[in-house]
Amino acid sequence: MTTHSYSTSPRAIVASLNESINQNNTQPAVSVNINSSRTITLIDGFKPMGIDLAARKYQICYQDSMGRMINKEVSKSELRLFLINAEDKYLICIEACSGASYWSRFAQAYGHTVKVVSGKMTRALSLHRNKDDFTDAYSLYQLLFMPGLTSCQIRTEEELAMSALISEKEALLKNLNEQTNKTRSFLLETGEYDDVVRGGPSAVYAIDRYLNNHHSDYSEHRYSIRCFKVLKETIVFLLRKIDEINELICEYAQHNEKAKLLMTIPGIGAETAVPIAIGAKDISRFDSARQFQAFFGYHTSHSGSGGKVVMGKMASNGDRAVKRNLYESALSVYHQGKSNNEPRSEWIVAKTEQNKAAFKKGMICIGSKILRTSYGVIKSGKPYNPAVDNSLGRMKSRLHRRSNPKYREQGLDAVLQSQYEQELSIASLDKIPMN
Repeated sequence: MTTHSYSTSPRAIVASLNESINQNNTQPAVSVNINSSRTITLIDGFKPMGIDLAARKYQICYQDSMGRMINKEVSKSELRLFLINAEDKYLICIEACSGASYWSRFAQAYGHTVKVVSGKMTRALSLHRNKDDFTDAYSLYQLLFMPGLTSCQIRTEEELAMSALISEKEALLKNLNEQTNKTRSFLLETGEYDDVVRGGPSAVYAIDRYLNNHHSDYSEHRYSIRCFKVLKETIVFLLRKIDEINELICEYAQHNEKAKLLMTIPGIGAETAVPIAIGAKDISRFDSARQFQAFFGYHTSHSGSGGKVVMGKMASNGDRAVKRNLYESALSVYHQGKSNNEPRSEWIVAKTEQNKAAFKKGMICIGSKILRTSYGVIKSGKPYNPAVDNSLGRMKSRLHRRSNPKYREQGLDAVLQSQYEQELSIASLDKIPMN
């Protein structure tokens, strides 16, 4: 049988495959192996299919009942009819992009199984080929035969709406920061910078003070007054829109079970809980709290060669809203707990003292702890409990490990020990939350 190199054109592979099928097969194929027998491959009882999504036209790649490879362009209505009327059930591979969640839910409603994969995986397969819809659909079809293929999360329409609102809020905050900086700069140019401008409300207060001071000499400062009025209207509009989005986020948090669990953790409010709950829809995808933390990009990037690894700055990937809110949560926890003698505040003081020359680094450590605690709360399905979760900042005793000989060590917190024994008597060890 003719073999093909990795750089061979997908069109040539498909043409050669169909030619061999037409010559050798007169009956519909029933077995499975795309690489050796050129017959229909079944994956867990499903026929594989790759779909390259676009705005109006879609490219689908699959094998028909005779084993011939089909790679063709269809419209939106044709794709819907194909999925509805298909006699066989398909395992569909879709690239993560706009519309992936909709088509995933649509296909699943008619008995198909869908895997949404990262676009990096498609680009890796088509690296030495021309980039077009034909190649992308064939690459997605090939990905289904890759062992250990990971799938992205499929979100509901409600979750997509909240993600869009959170993204819109980040854009409004960025615009608000720009308007605030413009106000501060212009106040300095006019020599009227008597009030510190650090945010939207303080900028509005400074503008009102300027307008009150110069309402009597309008003719001399008429253009400056008009400019400040425009800046004020823009800032007030942005603040109003941000407040409306915050109200919607709080309303959603009151009806989302994961968000309500997360809000029991010190420092986490609705604005932080909602993006974490949406991002961690399927907690089983993460094997540990460290993986959960890395998923949101709240970790340090590194590079290395020859066995030497150099740690860099915080990773650029992840959820920007989660990163910003976690930093604010860490500041809240730090200021609330630094004046008492709770174990949590002792750990926070130790972290800030350890990073005294870099205060932000200490806050990032506290934010990382909050995020890892969130993993334990979501996985257990129970509200935050300092006795079980070891509290924010308490040194880990790892009492959830049966093999740990120190779990009965003298001097451990008596409340924590009794809580552990109670949990052990009513539940399995796997259900005990872990930081």
